[in-house]
Amino acid sequence: MRHLKLAGLALAALLAGCLMVYFYLGTAREPQYQGRSLSDWIKQAENSLTASDDPEHPERNPRWMECRIAVQHMGTNALPFLIDDLLVEKSKIKPWLSARARGPVFSSVTPKKWRNELQQLVNADQQRVLKQHLLALNGFALLARDARPVEPVLIKLAKDKNREKRFWGFCALTCTKPPKEVFMPAAALLLKDSDEGIRENAAATLQSLYPDEAEKAGVYAMFPDLKPSQTNQVIQMP
Repeated sequence: MRHLKLAGLALAALLAGCLMVYFYLGTAREPQYQGRSLSDWIKQAENSLTASDDPEHPERNPRWMECRIAVQHMGTNALPFLIDDLLVEKSKIKPWLSARARGPVFSSVTPKKWRNELQQLVNADQQRVLKQHLLALNGFALLARDARPVEPVLIKLAKDKNREKRFWGFCALTCTKPPKEVFMPAAALLLKDSDEGIRENAAATLQSLYPDEAEKAGVYAMFPDLKPSQTNQVIQMP
């Protein structure tokens, strides 16, 4: 009996060790620079712009430029992690539960406090996803042209059937400062998108980067408010 217990303990220890190795090897570590992770540098860059009197010109901000140097030092090693952040999706189960929490059957048997807490979980999940997407965009903006190796992936996302992937893929593509011959086909495609928010975002970005091309593409006829004298808007958040 004692031998069986020892064998059981040994087996449990072996399984635990295997799980630890699996999670250690299966979880990729972010690249680092000067002992700080990619996410840390991006968040510092975000904070520097939040505290800046001139967030429209980050290149004039010494703290932001420090972060740019750090992220560019990581180079293409940062790209897989930025893509992962860009592809983060909302939880599928939380909106399902939220919809049922508002339904008549669930509402009649569930305390209001529980329903409110469930809705807070759903809202928190949406905020989590938005923060990850913005983290990715800021990372691409810091890398700028150094992120061009991933442009084919971003163009593919901009053509995806999923609305969120199209929106964020195009935003990320814009952050890489693509050459005109890369940017224009993607912008032209999204100007015809079925989603008005995506069409307007493509129009506003095109107007900001290439106003002459925006005129030729009929952007100002579609969105009169985007005329240069009236706005300098670039990205419309969904």
